[in-house]
Amino acid sequence: MLSGTAASLFLYVTKNPGWTVESASVDLGVRVVDIETARHDLLDLGLLTPEHAGSEALVAAAPDVALAGLVDPDERRIQELRASVAGRRRDLMALLPAYRLARESAVATERVEVVEDPETVLSLLMDMGRRVSTEVLIALPGASTSVERAEESNAKDRVLLEAGVARRTLYDHRRREHVPTLRTVAELEPLGAQFRTLPDIPFRLLVFDRSLALVARQRDAADRAALVLRDPDLVATFASLFDAAWEVALPFHPEQTQERHDACDGLGELQSAILVGLSRGLTDEVLASRLGISVRTCRRHIAALFELLGAESRFQAGVLAVARGWVKPTTGVRPPVSGSA
Repeated sequence: MLSGTAASLFLYVTKNPGWTVESASVDLGVRVVDIETARHDLLDLGLLTPEHAGSEALVAAAPDVALAGLVDPDERRIQELRASVAGRRRDLMALLPAYRLARESAVATERVEVVEDPETVLSLLMDMGRRVSTEVLIALPGASTSVERAEESNAKDRVLLEAGVARRTLYDHRRREHVPTLRTVAELEPLGAQFRTLPDIPFRLLVFDRSLALVARQRDAADRAALVLRDPDLVATFASLFDAAWEVALPFHPEQTQERHDACDGLGELQSAILVGLSRGLTDEVLASRLGISVRTCRRHIAALFELLGAESRFQAGVLAVARGWVKPTTGVRPPVSGSA
């Protein structure tokens, strides 16, 4: 940036062709050393030039002329760089159509991918967890999860649940006595996660948004490989398998089923869960996703509950359900979201 002294000196030289450093120092009231510094700066910028070839006398140059002398070499380099980039883009983009065809062919044959390395499997899980947007279905055999692994997983799941991603998990019955699992359930259930158990879970399964699944291969007890399923039909089959198992699985807390039926005066478990979701302010879409039903089915149940309660709005339905003891009053939750019923 041009200093004030340099700018003053430039204008001084413009008005005084026969100037000297000493005269400029006196007339401008600036120390000689500062005038010398300003003179060097103006020379570097091309704003001072020799009066003629071989002359030591300096005169002011027009700023636009000085700028052209400074910028022209840079502009030439920029043009050369642009030409180089354009050439590289042309050469590489020429490969794009062939690449797309080859990639489509590869994807068609990679609808089931075998991943042998456990660390790669873990990286895949983390990546899928970041990409999921609506729902995660999980089936976990055994009770071998460590405290550290459970805490790390819970932290990620909290973020997803708070973002509205539904999570349903099937555990082996043995998990009921597994302390890290008990902590997971205690932490995540209040956020909307659901847990049930079966006498036996045959293999580890994770389904993300019903569009991609990860299945443990389990050739033997030491096999840590996983199958990554991208084929829509295969993923749908495993998701349906999970849904069927979920229907016959027991709540993680067995007493919940009887308590819910008693409190809801004979309402079914699904209708009770919908009432709880309405009281928590869940939208139809989020509620349907968490319950594993279609939005249309969810809205049909909501309409029936409205009629049963004599309610005309979601808020009124929540108030009436609490008044009848069908839903326990809660604190610190959002009011019901107004939406289609």
